[in-house]
Amino acid sequence: MAEQGNVTFEKNCLAVFEKLLQGYKRAKESNVWESNIEELLDKMTQFPTDPFSSKLMDMFDYDYLVKAESIENIIEKSLTIREQLKHTERYVTVSEKYFTLPFLPPNTHLKKLEIFNSNGELCYTQKGRMRINIIRLFIWIFLREKKQKLQDIISVQHESTEIKLLEIYYYSEYINLSTTDYKAYYNFFCDYYGKLKFLNYIRANNNITIETIEPTSVKTISELTSIRQVIWAKFIFNLIGLRLRENLDTSSLAKFLLLINNMNLEDYKNSYFYKIAGKLQNLSSKKYYRELEYMRTYFQERKIPTKDIDNELEKLKR
Repeated sequence: MAEQGNVTFEKNCLAVFEKLLQGYKRAKESNVWESNIEELLDKMTQFPTDPFSSKLMDMFDYDYLVKAESIENIIEKSLTIREQLKHTERYVTVSEKYFTLPFLPPNTHLKKLEIFNSNGELCYTQKGRMRINIIRLFIWIFLREKKQKLQDIISVQHESTEIKLLEIYYYSEYINLSTTDYKAYYNFFCDYYGKLKFLNYIRANNNITIETIEPTSVKTISELTSIRQVIWAKFIFNLIGLRLRENLDTSSLAKFLLLINNMNLEDYKNSYFYKIAGKLQNLSSKKYYRELEYMRTYFQERKIPTKDIDNELEKLKR
C-alpha cells in the first residue's frame, strides 16, 4: 500500500516538473531575455526559507530520498514536527509614529519608524524631520496665493539606519505552523520534489541554457532589401531589450545598418535606412504585413525567436 502511494506521489511530482520545464522553455523563447539564467531558475524554483519548511525539506531529503520511507510516514513525521514548533512562530514588530499637528491630516507625515525582530531587537529605524518653507508660508498667509497648498509648504525628510540585519523568511504557499491538513503537506512535498527533479534535469543537460541560434552572416543581411534590413534590425534590437523610439533612436539604427553595408556614416540622415526607420509604422498596412511575414520566415529559418513579429502581425490584423 505504501509503495502504491509512493508511485502516485512520484507521478504528481512529475506533473510539477513538467509544468516548470514548459514554463522555462516559454521564458527562453520570450522576447524578454534573462541576463542571468541562474536568476530565472531561482524565481521558478524558489524554496521556502522559514525554519519549519526547512526542517521538513531536510527530513524529506533523508527519510524519503535516502531511507525510501513512504510519503505517508513523511507526512506523519511532519505533523509531529509541527506540534513541536507551533509555539515558536516568529513575528516582526513594527512601531510607527506620525507628526500630529492641528493643521496636518492624520497619519500622513511619518515621524518615527522602528522595526524589531522576533527577539525584540531593534533592526531598523527611520526618523522624519519636518521642514517648513518660510517663503511659501508667507505667500500663503499674506498674499492668499490660490495655487499654493499646505502640502507645498510642509515637507518631511527621512533618515534611515539599519542597526542589525533583519532576517526575512520566504514562506511556503502550502503550509505554515497552523496547517493540519494532510493534503496540504502532500502538495508541499510534491512541489519540493518536482522542483528538485527539475533542477537535477537542468544540471544534467547544461546545453539547455544555451540558445542554438544559427549565425547570420553580414553578407546575408546586406542582401535583404532596405525595408527588410530595417525590420530585421528593429526586431534584433528588441530581442536584447532595445525598442525603437523608446530606448533606441532611428539615428542609431540607421548607422548600424550603414556599418553592416559598409557605407559612409557621415550622411546617415539622408540614407534610405534613416528615412524608412522614421516612418516604418506609416507604411501601408498591406505592404508592411507582407514584409513582416517574409521576415518572420527569415527569423524562423535561423531559429531566432519571432514573438515580437507575431505580436506586430496580430495588431495589423485587427
